[in-house]
Amino acid sequence: MDPAAALEKLAAIEAAGVYWEDAEFSLPAPAEGRERKLRRVAGEAERTSIFPANYVKELHDVKQGEVNDCFLMVAMAALPLERIKKLFLSSELTVTGAYAVQFCHEGKWRAVVVNDQVWHTAKGKPSYCSTAKDGVLWPMLLEKAYAKFYNSYRAVEAGNLTEAWYDLTGLPSVRQRGPDTMPDSGAAPTRFQICGSVPITKNNSGWTKEGLRTKHAYVVERVVGSSPLIYRVWDPHQTAKDCMEKVKGPYRYGSAKWTAALKAAAGLDEERDPERGYFFLSQAEYENGFQSYTSAVLPDVPHEECVEVALGPGRDGGNSMHYTFRENHIFQVVWEGASADKSLPIWVTTNQAEQRGGGAAGADNAFNYKMCGCTLIQTTPEKAGAKEVKVSPAAFVAGRYQQVGAPMFVMQRTYSEMYSLNSRDHYLVVSTDDPGVHLPLHLTFQAAQPFALRRVTLMDGWEPASAVGAWAPGGGQDFVARAPQFVLQAVEGEEGDVVVHVVLRQLSSKLATPTSPREAVRTKGKHNISILAYKNHTGVPPGTDTGMRISPAKVQFANYAEVSLALSVARAELPVTLLAAAAKAEDAGNFELHVYASRRVTLEPVKTPARRASAPAGAAPGGVRRVSKAASKPGGKKGGSKPASGGAPRKTGAKPAGALGVMKGVADMYGALE
Repeated sequence: MDPAAALEKLAAIEAAGVYWEDAEFSLPAPAEGRERKLRRVAGEAERTSIFPANYVKELHDVKQGEVNDCFLMVAMAALPLERIKKLFLSSELTVTGAYAVQFCHEGKWRAVVVNDQVWHTAKGKPSYCSTAKDGVLWPMLLEKAYAKFYNSYRAVEAGNLTEAWYDLTGLPSVRQRGPDTMPDSGAAPTRFQICGSVPITKNNSGWTKEGLRTKHAYVVERVVGSSPLIYRVWDPHQTAKDCMEKVKGPYRYGSAKWTAALKAAAGLDEERDPERGYFFLSQAEYENGFQSYTSAVLPDVPHEECVEVALGPGRDGGNSMHYTFRENHIFQVVWEGASADKSLPIWVTTNQAEQRGGGAAGADNAFNYKMCGCTLIQTTPEKAGAKEVKVSPAAFVAGRYQQVGAPMFVMQRTYSEMYSLNSRDHYLVVSTDDPGVHLPLHLTFQAAQPFALRRVTLMDGWEPASAVGAWAPGGGQDFVARAPQFVLQAVEGEEGDVVVHVVLRQLSSKLATPTSPREAVRTKGKHNISILAYKNHTGVPPGTDTGMRISPAKVQFANYAEVSLALSVARAELPVTLLAAAAKAEDAGNFELHVYASRRVTLEPVKTPARRASAPAGAAPGGVRRVSKAASKPGGKKGGSKPASGGAPRKTGAKPAGALGVMKGVADMYGALE
């Protein structure tokens, strides 16, 4: 519910004047053999607030309990007190025991109302999150509210800092590419670094050699010294035995390396620190023991834009490769202060709309998240005589862009990434690593200065033309004589050069399930296919592959569901014949040919060449046809010769400045296919 509705509900509860039993949210039953009692966290003591008077918040005020929600615990511990207080719409203790707590969900603040009952152990300590400080009640209530927000304690087990940080603040977390010395070194640190330990392997069995729990979140409170560096680390489990026995490095408790001066600089309290969950790592242990690093800072980003997109099966995906740009959601980020010597950091937080636990009470978190992300790209200028002309967003179609930073796909519900803008021609491409993904996404764009966000429709201003066809068995490497052909011609009255983007898509292809990001760069097709273009004629003469071919420079077949080609054709070179080629003689199946042109064009199938081979007996008929018109029948005599090598290709302005994707060495289907 929205915060205003939560406050209205809370007022109604308070008006009743009796303890509120929450019928909407049930605590899980205790495990068999464990003695548990249901008690109020406020107890019977005289208090007026869940925050004690003159309260000074410290990391160890939060202690993780029986729930595996370390990602939430470290976020709660590292968050400044004023931010914690903003989450509680009510903090005064009342006889009703009810509190309203708000969280940021997909760019909007939503709230829940909870009571203060939780399970306690036989010794009277809370079974879930707790604290050692008397009168500090907010950790237990905040964890319970978070569990109710996602329907159960089980649904909030396991996660990442970015997710919890966004839920608690509405702000992005700043991920770091590797270890650094970001935390403060003062006596009262105000900035922290949250680190994730390495995953479980056959060699560590749940604990690393550095004494770290595997797949666990820690907070680096401060960095001591200069050479070598010493890291003061906090564990939300706060188990003294673990700190004393598991951590056996050079700066373990009792080590001779601890001089009086070093103890003072590190804030070491050998009596109390182990109980509070603090221990120390050398620089080598810190770098080897952790695999993820996030700065627990609050960026000043008052300007915000939120958008929602939907990725459909077979569309809007495809690895942020240029050949899928017409399908992807693209946003132009416009900053009026853009210049070559100024840059604007902008944070983009991607939220997968699917809730933890599938939205069912008591359900486990199934982690049914997809690999999603954004890629920042910038259009590049193209020379027009002596002038430099900025290209429009439609330049994506022709491949004229350059990638700014690496594309990043992350299998998390919430993921934040920072991009730096220094021109007006920046675009963010939203995509997944698999074109078969169907998923709603919520995107939050945040920056310190005003900016504008504009959706881009790449096909605006481009003239489409389409045709369908089929490969008949008998094609093979003799593709010039045997491949289906189409003639591209400008409409009468259209003058000047024409930029053409051609897409050949196999209809017989099946979307493959990738086994690795490298394999997932492009969806595999059924056949190895290619597109060829020839100038100044209406149909390639059988056996001809000479100077008339303008693209590609070197014929190369690719096993993709879809390949593309971009051409810049002079008016004198029209008409152009396009060949939809399949590599093997036995290849057969249907295809689509799509053309997007800068001027109005027509796309007509060419009558099957006289020397085209007949299909073997019993094989499916071949030939091509225009959309919504009868297919032309294959015919002709058997024969044909192999293409001659050579033919100087015409260099085009449509060749991309760079190729996007996570796999290196992929043939660039917009250029020469080399």
